[in-house]
Amino acid sequence: MTNLNAGSGFNSTAPIKGSEIAILSFEIANTIVKGSNLMQSLSNRSIKQLKEVVLPSKGVQHLISKDMDELLRIVAADKREELKIFSGEVVRFGNRSKDSQWHNLDRYFEKISRELSPQKNLKDEAETVMLQLMTLVQYTAELYHELHALDRFEQDYLRKCQEESATGTQKGDSIAILRTELKSQRKLVKNLKKKSLWSKSLEEVMEKLVDIVHFLHLQIHNTFGTTDAHKPVEGSTNSRQRLGPAGLSLHYANIVIQIDTIVSLNLVNCFYLLCFGPLVASILLCMNSLRILFVLSCCFVGLVYIVG
Repeated sequence: MTNLNAGSGFNSTAPIKGSEIAILSFEIANTIVKGSNLMQSLSNRSIKQLKEVVLPSKGVQHLISKDMDELLRIVAADKREELKIFSGEVVRFGNRSKDSQWHNLDRYFEKISRELSPQKNLKDEAETVMLQLMTLVQYTAELYHELHALDRFEQDYLRKCQEESATGTQKGDSIAILRTELKSQRKLVKNLKKKSLWSKSLEEVMEKLVDIVHFLHLQIHNTFGTTDAHKPVEGSTNSRQRLGPAGLSLHYANIVIQIDTIVSLNLVNCFYLLCFGPLVASILLCMNSLRILFVLSCCFVGLVYIVG
């Protein structure tokens, strides 16, 4: 998919095979998850849910704005910020590559953000690439936990050997069991390294990450257009008179939802009063408990789809 040839300002020489990603695989896995979450939030199903359920909900309209265009601008700005963070991490990984064509990718990303040109089958290919990457991420997550387990096995085995050496006793069954467990754990870790990002070359993964960045630029453009793409989103006049700008409003809602989750229903009202005092007391006087739960539930959905 990616075409970083001489015409694009990149080298057109044969790709350089780098060494294994190794310990960097865990950091790259976190970046891939960010890209996957952003990609999922831009899916047709997520956008439909956003426009038809989340944004028109009473909670979002009350706390943020009743202007649908403004709400969409807020969402678009959030998605562009997420893409900026994701692509920035891809740029950083590219600069660590032995292959110079992956260096200074920020210039390439800036170019494609200005010259958005649709590509045939780009969406299907990007989804396939992300599925491959997330499979590697799952094995990498398993590897992370098994490496910690291996470290514990090695420490236990070493400690047991030192204890028996100090006492002058012969190695018993416990040592043999520990040795067997250690051998089995090392084999498991070795297999997981082969299946995970650990054994991949950085250059191999970089090609896939660049494809994902390219797709996300196009997807955000296709979903939200270019209106106010580079203008900061300001809080609405109404929102300043309530809980504050959009993001802060949703954080307030999330805090209250967390209280609803951890406190039994018969103690919720008392807990609100203890934690938030006059603010929540005035809310409780204005709205009955069922309406509060309904509005805050809508806000929580908004938090998931707008902030996350």
